[in-house]
Amino acid sequence: EDNAFDVLITRNVTWNLPKPAQAYKEWLRVMAAGGILLNYDADWYGYLKDDEKQKAFQEDREQAKAMDLDDANVGENFDVCERLAEDLPLTGQKRPEWDLAVMREAGYASAEADPEIWKTVLREDEKIMWASTPMFLIQGRK
Repeated sequence: EDNAFDVLITRNVTWNLPKPAQAYKEWLRVMAAGGILLNYDADWYGYLKDDEKQKAFQEDREQAKAMDLDDANVGENFDVCERLAEDLPLTGQKRPEWDLAVMREAGYASAEADPEIWKTVLREDEKIMWASTPMFLIQGRK
């Protein structure tokens, strides 16, 4: 229903949606007046479209291996994930700037990003594995 939720929380959702701008519109529609969206996400596969991000991603892999971490970015089926991510609309977008622009266009009363949230919500091993793809927080109000 319209105006049904005071708070919406997502994590690692937006990056893999086929129509992420539509999702932001729908989240706004279902939020009650004064409602808040907390959207935790990251530029998980930006390295597929950007040479500098690719280099940083590889450095993360080397650092994780040197520290003998159980690296979530290697292993079985990871190549399948990369092939799927190649065609997703947010792969290669500058985020969270893209999200903020879409939210403002959709009519959110406010839209802010915290690109440093990863420093407080990730474990130490995750900070190493995902240094080149840090989690950010998008916060929007209706």
